Amino acid sequence: MLSRPVFTSFFGQYLGQYLGRFFALQLVLLLALGFSSAALAAGSSSYSAAPSKPAGYDAALRLIKDKKFAEAIPALLKIEAQAKKDADVQNLLGFSYRKTNQLDKAGRHYERALALDPTHKGALEYQGELFLMLGD
Repeated sequence: MLSRPVFTSFFGQYLGQYLGRFFALQLVLLLALGFSSAALAAGSSSYSAAPSKPAGYDAALRLIKDKKFAEAIPALLKIEAQAKKDADVQNLLGFSYRKTNQLDKAGRHYERALALDPTHKGALEYQGELFLMLGD
């Protein structure tokens, strides 16, 4: 049987190495998230500009980032006409409507986003915030 000082030393050495790696990984992830401009309106990194997104998408993202939600809505509605099956667009519409206190419309767009992608983290998160606002 190992004596207490030997066990503690052995355990402490390997635990220290493990925790050091763990915290280093957390630091790298936090820095990556902190410097990511893509995590805008839904807690998701899926909001970065992409070639598959319709024209005007990047401009709408900039409006949302600048908290110009009322201005983003018409831009997003134009995009929606081109991409009805884009859960990101539906979620951004829901987000913008919620931020302009148009809660019924926000709810409809979150539902559409989740119908298209039931695991859409942004839509799930912000629909939950909508429920809290409504007292549901």
